[in-house]
Amino acid sequence: MRSEFINANGIRFHYLTDGAGPLVILLHGFPQFSYEYRHLVPALARAGYRAVAPDMRGFGDTSRPARIEDYALQTLGDDVAALVDALGETKAHVVGHEWGGIVAAEAALSHPDKVDRLILVNGAPAITLGRAIHHSWRQRVRSSYVLLYRIPRLPEWLLTARHGRVMSLLLSDGAFSAEDLAVYRDAICQPRAAWAGLAYFRSIAHTIKDDSNRLRGKRITSPSLILWGERDRTLRRDLALRLDKQFTNPPRKVFFPDVGRWVIEARADEVARIAIGFFDEDRALG
Repeated sequence: MRSEFINANGIRFHYLTDGAGPLVILLHGFPQFSYEYRHLVPALARAGYRAVAPDMRGFGDTSRPARIEDYALQTLGDDVAALVDALGETKAHVVGHEWGGIVAAEAALSHPDKVDRLILVNGAPAITLGRAIHHSWRQRVRSSYVLLYRIPRLPEWLLTARHGRVMSLLLSDGAFSAEDLAVYRDAICQPRAAWAGLAYFRSIAHTIKDDSNRLRGKRITSPSLILWGERDRTLRRDLALRLDKQFTNPPRKVFFPDVGRWVIEARADEVARIAIGFFDEDRALG
């Protein structure tokens, strides 16, 4: 597995990569970065795929634009399309976890020609999540933590105090070793890394109405698969069941009843097996 850099959509992306064959782009969640896919990248490479796990804008060793508006949802979707082009391909399979799932869905809606097959892992299209928050008081309560993230400076301090000790609470449920937690703590404490990660939440709070209008009537046409850890305390199983309306064809769903949000790392081998089987269907059809 190699560490490389590439310019796309006006910024410099760092990414982990391995393998040759059809391109698979792997988008991480918050507060993680490309390290999340340290197991999936080599597994995909062994199966005959070219796996690319970028640090999304603001995370890890990717550029950190200085304005909140630089993290608008539409821009994040454009990043995915630009990465496909910069990597010399016309389209890619895309996997997105948590915030990466929101971005992956945005790419599939706004750049359908760039997204071949789509896998969302405990992540929903922004318009689906917005509707759930609007119509369900339970989801409003579960998502209320984002109000803290919108407060200036305080959440940055909370994320980085005592060298990111709070990461042990955010990344809980037994999916992470002490070494893993140390890696994530180091990453969030890089200069302005916490601010950039929080910019995702702060930006979408300002653009969600415009995003909803922009995406109204659009459906994801890519063959899609949903992987969902049912012990996720914020994004519960009922949200996964709401997703069908955002797709031209209802996606297949695989639920993990004994796992929380961190499915990618808690069930690395099983996720790899399921993902490879799903992508191999495209090869069989071709």
